[in-house]
Amino acid sequence: LSMKSFMYQRERQMDTFDEYKFGTKFRIGMELSTRYLYYVLSLVLTVILLAWGEYISLGIFAFLAVMRYVMQLVIFRKTSNALEERKFALSIPLFDIVLPLFSLQARTIARIGRKKLTVWQEA
Repeated sequence: LSMKSFMYQRERQMDTFDEYKFGTKFRIGMELSTRYLYYVLSLVLTVILLAWGEYISLGIFAFLAVMRYVMQLVIFRKTSNALEERKFALSIPLFDIVLPLFSLQARTIARIGRKKLTVWQEA
């Protein structure tokens, strides 16, 4: 899957987002929102703990963040093995950070950018 085809797929998914049921929209929105919130709060907490000289607290937070990634890697690796896609197993930390940015870009492009990518037809 190339980056161009991945972005096209994300744009197409965002283009049809308005057609989803409310519950589906809510779950997708919550997943992306909590991921954004996690990274923003992590950055703020890191800056505050460094400024206050709370190195033990920062170490505990860093340990918990690493444990979060380890848990993600374990789950992602099991899924990758089941789907026989082992080559992507170690890319989850990068993907976790970049996916919200790609989603935001795709959503923006779908809203204000290009022509509609999907045409709905009445049956």
